[in-house]
Amino acid sequence: MKCAVVEYNYCHDETLPTLVYLLNNLGISVDVYASRRAIRNNPFAYTTGLSFSLRQCDGVFFKLRSDRFHFRHYDFLILNSLEPKAILERVADIQVPILGVMHNGNLIRTDPDYASFFGESGRKPLVLARHISDFLSGTTVARWVSPVLLGQVKPAKSDNLDEVRLCVQGNLEFERRNYECLLDAIEQLIVDGVRKLKVMIIGRNGTNDGLIFREQIRKRNLVSFFEFSKGELPYKNYYEFIAKANFLLPLVDTTSSHYRPYFLDKVTTSVLVSIGMGVIPIIHEQLADLYGIKSESVTYEDGELPDALKRAFSTDRDTLEKLHSGLASKREALLSESIDNMRETLRDLGLIPKEEQRQL
Repeated sequence: MKCAVVEYNYCHDETLPTLVYLLNNLGISVDVYASRRAIRNNPFAYTTGLSFSLRQCDGVFFKLRSDRFHFRHYDFLILNSLEPKAILERVADIQVPILGVMHNGNLIRTDPDYASFFGESGRKPLVLARHISDFLSGTTVARWVSPVLLGQVKPAKSDNLDEVRLCVQGNLEFERRNYECLLDAIEQLIVDGVRKLKVMIIGRNGTNDGLIFREQIRKRNLVSFFEFSKGELPYKNYYEFIAKANFLLPLVDTTSSHYRPYFLDKVTTSVLVSIGMGVIPIIHEQLADLYGIKSESVTYEDGELPDALKRAFSTDRDTLEKLHSGLASKREALLSESIDNMRETLRDLGLIPKEEQRQL
């Protein structure tokens, strides 16, 4: 059996290695189609042992013919992002079965075009976490896979090994994370005498919100405690910088309605990166519970981030090692369940008959 995994966008490509891994484990041949930009950034930089071919989906030759033509010989197609809605129109005439990854699961309920797309035979949704599948379960069967296969990453060298390094990763946008609580927390730590720390902002931060955030840091006299990545980082550098952090901060809490979807129908990429790379998260307790990692995290409730940071900084080496081991075990368990869920989804599509399941 042969599958095409396609990412038309310039984002979400960090999930591609996991999809290839799952399909490889089911004995399925894989061709990955991505933009030249995604190929250049290379989300497979640290993965090993995967079997796939990599092809452009935005080159001149590809554009000369319809998508229906390009994918006609595959047994099925996985769309790594079925958003924005223009992708629905682009793939409407493709005749092979389609799995569409939904990054905003609620669209299946609220948008009639998505409901109609998945209402046709030979089309099934995939979501990226158990809680999204549960959220949709009343109306839609949407099985989940967890994209936590990122590879073994060697940390970049740190200039100061005595510093506690905190990482906030991803696009710097205020609607995604509570950056104000971070500034309040760092300010409180400094008042309490904590000096040897560095907050690494890793990801696209040249946005308008990024400029505002830098100004807020300057006004609070916190510039020396922050470090920003520059420009768009290829995954090799992106993961390398994250890997040198002692702790990772998702900064998602319940103080704003902007963050509510992350508790319902969206994933927090920071949590997946934390599990995938084994960087201990300092995370809101409800979010940790949602992902089943309370025992592998340093948790806090709204307004209690300063205390959580202090507890993290004072954690002994043995406890930290247990947290790291717990994250590694969680990663393996999620990948194992993801293989099973992918198998069941292909069974739902009729691609794996009942009598053939054990053979795979």
